[in-house]
Amino acid sequence: MTRMLALLFVLILATRATPAAEPEVVVTIAPLHSLVAAVAEGGLVPRLLLDPGTSPHSHQLRPSEARLLRQADMIVRVGPSFESFLEHVRETAPKARVVDVLALPLPVLLSYGEGPQSGDDDHGHDAAHEAGLDPHVWLEPANAAAIARAVAEELARLDAPRARLYRHNAETVATELEELARELRVRLAPWRERGFASAHDAFRYFAHAFGLRQAGAFAIDPELPAGAARQAELRRRVASGEIACLAVEPQFAPRAIRELAAQTGVAVAVLDPLGTGLPPGPDLYPALMRRNAEALVDCFSKGRSG
Repeated sequence: MTRMLALLFVLILATRATPAAEPEVVVTIAPLHSLVAAVAEGGLVPRLLLDPGTSPHSHQLRPSEARLLRQADMIVRVGPSFESFLEHVRETAPKARVVDVLALPLPVLLSYGEGPQSGDDDHGHDAAHEAGLDPHVWLEPANAAAIARAVAEELARLDAPRARLYRHNAETVATELEELARELRVRLAPWRERGFASAHDAFRYFAHAFGLRQAGAFAIDPELPAGAARQAELRRRVASGEIACLAVEPQFAPRAIRELAAQTGVAVAVLDPLGTGLPPGPDLYPALMRRNAEALVDCFSKGRSG
């Protein structure tokens, strides 16, 4: 009896000495991970699923990534239409709460071929996706601030003892994003009358945030080549001077844009929605936004050669 009591006492001590496992948070792409990491700083450490610059459009889930998702208590992604490789995420990560950024009440929503939509209107977000909602919402700092605040509430539910920390961090992040937006508006203000066209229609939110003129795009889906009519229209706009800069991406640089630039002398910028080459973490998002702004300033300032 004494030995049983001693064993029970040892087991109780061992149980008390073993710390509770930290909740696992997984974020799909680097810009969103940057925002989540900034909100979680001093608390949970979120895991990044895809390396910075990895395009989710054609990604195939690897066994190591599937294992990470199975361990997750919360997954933050853009949405099922964006990370199509996570279409069956409920099967891959049955215990995880899935936070779809496109389902959040964001202040700015843009559809392909249309102007801004209010995130407070009466239309459901899922219906907007089907109608052609541009999913690159994080490139608008106002949306990024809304994402930070929403993530703070999700983390507060997941890790209640540190709820105050996450909410405080989210307000700090929102303030810093407002300052970043003001800085980049000033930097880009002299170039608001100059138009740019991108290889992939991913920069509507960036253009909207800073009053820039996106005068066209070669493709909405980077996996689908631009048709002859679209290429002809962009050539016409370049010839008329409406387009003063052509933008490619590290992940997507179609030959048609390179050829058009060579034929017309229009400068080429490298714009990046995903953070290629940047270290993951809280500093990635502002670094990404500043790098895109500087790329456009450099492209516009070069003018047209030849």
